[in-house]
Amino acid sequence: MPTGDHVRSGSARRTSIGGVNDNHPLVRSAVAANLHFGFEAHLDIGSTDSNIPFSLGVPALTLGVGGKSGKIHTPEEWYDYAEAGRGLKRTALLLSEILSSSP
Repeated sequence: MPTGDHVRSGSARRTSIGGVNDNHPLVRSAVAANLHFGFEAHLDIGSTDSNIPFSLGVPALTLGVGGKSGKIHTPEEWYDYAEAGRGLKRTALLLSEILSSSP
């Protein structure tokens, strides 16, 4: 599944274990950080490591790092890190926003 310049945010927002509402401040901050760096935000549902905090009642997001990838979870899986720097900067901005808004 090629991701191009897209970053998936909240990819496990709703599962049988739990999830985060699209209007949750964490989701809104992730979307804003994506847009700031020119990424689209895809609010997808899926099974990821976010299920672990969900099972504990903790809101969580699953973010891609940026870059391009394909043939995920196969022997031919590949990743092109050319845009990874932009994705990492987006994640740093999001973390800064989360930490500055914490009580």
